[in-house]
Amino acid sequence: SVRSFLGTPPDGVTFARGNALEPDTYKEHLKGARAVVVSIGEPPWEAVRDVDRALLMNGDTNTIVLNAAKEAGVAKAVVVNATMPAWCPRGYKEGKLKAEAAAVEYAQEDRSTLVLKPGVVTGTRYTAGGIPIPLWLAMAPMRFFFRLFAPILSMLEGMLPSLLGGCLSPPVDVSELALASADFVQGTEKGVVTLTPKELVGYTAK
Repeated sequence: SVRSFLGTPPDGVTFARGNALEPDTYKEHLKGARAVVVSIGEPPWEAVRDVDRALLMNGDTNTIVLNAAKEAGVAKAVVVNATMPAWCPRGYKEGKLKAEAAAVEYAQEDRSTLVLKPGVVTGTRYTAGGIPIPLWLAMAPMRFFFRLFAPILSMLEGMLPSLLGGCLSPPVDVSELALASADFVQGTEKGVVTLTPKELVGYTAK
């Protein structure tokens, strides 16, 4: 469930509280919606401690929201998933794969889905108490380096896919995820659209 919202919502935006695992707490807000954006999960290292919780937080939270949106007749869904290495902790990996499968299944009967698959996401994160954590300060050099040496890093991933596959992509800025989501919601794409770090890094509005 959402614990807190920060700041004042912009004009035309209403904050509401709900529990992703309990559709009755938010399904009224899905009525008449053009799209639903699902960006729920927890970091992969949490899966090391509790596999079942990781499956729940990264998988079931997404699938339950998508099922509720389907019942409400929402035409488009955006699911923020992940590009993962093969050795990613089992609970996290299986949860993300479950969410992606549900997203693909959603794109039936004139419904469409955008699956966003960043590796690392950068930007400013806020704690429950409202304290900003500027992740971009640490991620900016990594992003620059990975973009500069992209051909070499891609070759390394191809040479050692079981070890490096999904590890050497530049961090994706949260604003790029937002722009891609907005373009999809306002666009005319049908079926399932998947965007990886290759398409997301440097993404600009259409």
